[in-house]
Amino acid sequence: KISIVNHSYSIDIDTNGLCKFSSSFICVGRLSEQKGIIQLLDIFSRYPKANITFVGSGVLEPLVKEYVAKYSNIKYLGFIKGLNNLIPVYKQHSFVVLNSIKTPIWEELFGMALYEGMACGCVPLANSHPGPKEIITDNVDGFLCEETHIEDLINKALRMDSKDYNEMRKNAIRRGQSYNCSKIADKWKDIFD
Repeated sequence: KISIVNHSYSIDIDTNGLCKFSSSFICVGRLSEQKGIIQLLDIFSRYPKANITFVGSGVLEPLVKEYVAKYSNIKYLGFIKGLNNLIPVYKQHSFVVLNSIKTPIWEELFGMALYEGMACGCVPLANSHPGPKEIITDNVDGFLCEETHIEDLINKALRMDSKDYNEMRKNAIRRGQSYNCSKIADKWKDIFD
């Protein structure tokens, strides 16, 4: 018998102070080609009415800073350590984006930024790698797409009305908060019993 118990976060996340529905996106993680950063920079450089904030560090940091200098809708906050410090940043955004790109030796197995962002009220957009597919139920608590189609999801998000967004946000919060360690501990308890 095989049991799967996922990663978790260990602090309580409340939903006070969430931003209103807007065209604000956040991308948290390693700034590398495998995370699809170059594509996101290109897309948002062509979407001046949508905003994206990058959080993290990596080899593409100089490129991100170049785009920040050219485009007022692209922001970079650097590396932020600890979920406690990330929570208020997530809450300032409507969507969290994970644009992972498969390589011969890697694909996104379990993006913690997705469920942490969801717990903070962000609706997720991600490529349908194994991890995101396990976390997100497409068109219920977020959006999934095949690689190279993240722009389609961004457009879909931008076309949402506030009623549909708020319903999806509620579902995203519920799903994201299911990764709280107290809920994950129940899964461990079931296994050990």
